[in-house]
Amino acid sequence: MVTALAGTLAAPIAASAHQLTGRATSGRNLRTVTVELHAKARPTAVAGYAWSGDTSGYYTYDSTGQTATVNYDGTGSYFVIFPGLEHLTNEHVDVTTYGPAAECMFFNTQPEPSNLTIAIACNTPNGTPEDSAFDVVVTQPKSSHGEVFAYDVVPAARSGKLTGHGQYNSSGKTNSVRHLSRGRYQITVPGPSASGVTGTVQLTDILPVKGRNGDCELASWHGTRTGQVVDVGCYSASGGRENRSFGVSYVRFGNLLGAGSLTSAYAYADRPTAKNYRPGTQYDSKRGASVTVDHEGRGKYLVIPARSGGPTKTNGGNVEVSAVGTSDVRCYVHDWAQGTNPDIYVDCVNRLGVRANSAFTIQWIVA
Repeated sequence: MVTALAGTLAAPIAASAHQLTGRATSGRNLRTVTVELHAKARPTAVAGYAWSGDTSGYYTYDSTGQTATVNYDGTGSYFVIFPGLEHLTNEHVDVTTYGPAAECMFFNTQPEPSNLTIAIACNTPNGTPEDSAFDVVVTQPKSSHGEVFAYDVVPAARSGKLTGHGQYNSSGKTNSVRHLSRGRYQITVPGPSASGVTGTVQLTDILPVKGRNGDCELASWHGTRTGQVVDVGCYSASGGRENRSFGVSYVRFGNLLGAGSLTSAYAYADRPTAKNYRPGTQYDSKRGASVTVDHEGRGKYLVIPARSGGPTKTNGGNVEVSAVGTSDVRCYVHDWAQGTNPDIYVDCVNRLGVRANSAFTIQWIVA
């Protein structure tokens, strides 16, 4: 059983957004920071999230107004139940492990007559089931109003267009994947022209049918004149390249729910050993908000999405994080506390569980 680690809830902050380029001090370094804000990004989505800090789903949100719960189904096995989302037909799920005990993976969704059930499995590096907390989001956009948003499930060893259940592109185009070699993938997300690193990417490991442990790591992503290109590497539990299925999400000017009315922030923490810096790629849904990252020790980070505490409600917030690199490192949420300036602690470890410095993406959402 996982115990709750609840933080204090924040007071409301007036909502506003705009586009700006500023300069921020990072210790003694002065660097240009581009903050991505969009004034009228108000997509609608049927969506929800849950933090399983205890088995009743201590922090949950459901856009239909229902209350999600988390059911414990034996060591390392959980069912997240959203009673208002039973009609979803093309949903996407992102999962992030909370705490060092195990690695949590998405298994499947199970539409029921009165709810949508998400199965999640948590294992130790050697594949043994282990109890763990986690953050999970699920969404199916209904329309978009300015954000760039796409998601897909990538098969273990196939190239071509990604169609069928669990795929979406706000530009109305079709995502595709190239299986470059064993355990290496390149996903193309058609959409607006972009250059450099914009937006954010989240990866979610999917538990194989045979239950083999391992994971996938976001290697890089960049914009092109026709959209985004995302590179991913997947590994076995022993560290060798391995073909695996995974979920991938890309978002710019919004959040992983595709719900623009929610307080949200994201950042690409791309300086693994830098102290107290403001990431050059970030999004903040509120005027005056910003994300800072502090390297507190090997593989230990404090992320503060300042002024993004969100409304004072019992459904709290949600954090999703993905390591970025090619060294088979995974990052997880160690803990977080909600407030006007939420404190989010992120730890990164190698496949042996030893702390390792790593770049990572992070997204904060609060309803």
